[in-house]
Amino acid sequence: MGLDKKALGRQIQKARKAKGFTAERLADLCDLSTTHMRQVESGTKGISTEKLVTLCNILEVSSQTLLQDSVVKVEQDDLSSIVAEVQGISTKLNAIVSDIQGRYQKP
Repeated sequence: MGLDKKALGRQIQKARKAKGFTAERLADLCDLSTTHMRQVESGTKGISTEKLVTLCNILEVSSQTLLQDSVVKVEQDDLSSIVAEVQGISTKLNAIVSDIQGRYQKP
């Protein structure tokens, strides 16, 4: 599963406005820069779990409220391509390890 940062940002912004906070005020309360808060709300930057909990407490909303519509299911095709890529990396890594072992084995 993945996280749709834009959807999360929209929910944060919606909750912030409902509380009557500016982005600057919320950033200050969360000990974030205003720039970072704006990036989180626009979905261009993520936020730590710790800061998400802080946001929930300040905005008086549940994490479920902020995360609704944000969790993205990975499609089977995407998962298959990820598995194939990992297997390819594993094959390359095994070849590198075998090569290194071959170079350093005593005759």
